[in-house]
Amino acid sequence: MKRIAKLSILATTLLIILIPVFTLLVWFNWNEVFGNKRPLEALYSLYELELKGKEISAMKNINNDTEFLVEGDNLTPFFTLLEEHGYSIVKGEALLVQKGNSSYSVTINKFQTDYSVINVGEEVALDIIGK
Repeated sequence: MKRIAKLSILATTLLIILIPVFTLLVWFNWNEVFGNKRPLEALYSLYELELKGKEISAMKNINNDTEFLVEGDNLTPFFTLLEEHGYSIVKGEALLVQKGNSSYSVTINKFQTDYSVINVGEEVALDIIGK
């Protein structure tokens, strides 16, 4: 019985010490971990991709721009979504999407190591997500 009590006290002490240390590490290094992404939005987008099985997820960055998160370098779900909303993809020196007479540039950045973040500008993003 004394052994169980000692182990539970040790486990509780470790939790009391490790949780604040981990919280402080994330708090002071959130910019290196999440970049210019909002941590809760990024975690929710990762949840949608990994656990809900979605192919694409929308999130906002710290500048309040809507970005899309896809798994790996698989941009097909994003291009399919664009084509469903009447945009055509123009490939040249830069990746562009076009609708009518307007064209918008597309930037693709890596997020962590397994994800790609796509930014197409707020006007296109709001048109795609329907707001």
